[in-house]
Order: sequence, then C-alpha cells, then structure tokens
Amino acid sequence: MMNGKSCSCKGFCPVTLGLSLGITCAIFMIAAAWLAWGFGIGMSMVEQHHINGYNATFLGGLVGGLWGLIEGFIFGFILALVHNGISRCKSSCSACGCQQGGK
Repeated sequence: MMNGKSCSCKGFCPVTLGLSLGITCAIFMIAAAWLAWGFGIGMSMVEQHHINGYNATFLGGLVGGLWGLIEGFIFGFILALVHNGISRCKSSCSACGCQQGGK
C-alpha cells in the first residue's frame, strides 16, 4: 500500500529507469573514451560513434558521457512506458504515485 491506495501490479517508473540507464550509458561511454585515450584500448569502438565531439580525449569522454546520459534516459523512459503499457500496469514509484493496474 502506498499513498493509501492498493496496488495490484507494479510497473516501472519511467523516470527511475531512464536515469538508471542514462547513468550506466554515461559511465560506459566515459570509460571507453578514457581507456582509448590512455591505453589505446577500444579505440575503434570510440571512432565508430558518429557523435560530434566524442573522441579519445578527456573532453571527448565528457561529451560522450553527456550524450550517453541523454540517450540512455530517453531509451529507459520509453522502455518503461512500453513495458507498463503491454503489461497494463501503472507506475508505482513515489514520484508518479501508486495507481491501480488495469488487469
């Protein structure tokens, strides 16, 4: 029970899933750029991306991290909405409030 309402099913909170995937993507893109910059590891992976400013440098890693955060957030947000729509569940996170599922 949350907010005095009974929840029959629990879906994903789009904001929470979006932030989780966004932060994870950002960390991996920063790590890939900095490893390529420092050790030459994964240089071809960094060069394959067509993101303006993303390259094997310190600043390029930060640019890639920002884009990873944005793209990961959008993907996670949409993924949660699709999941909740298919399973006919409403989000049960504190930011969205607890709502009855449509089972």
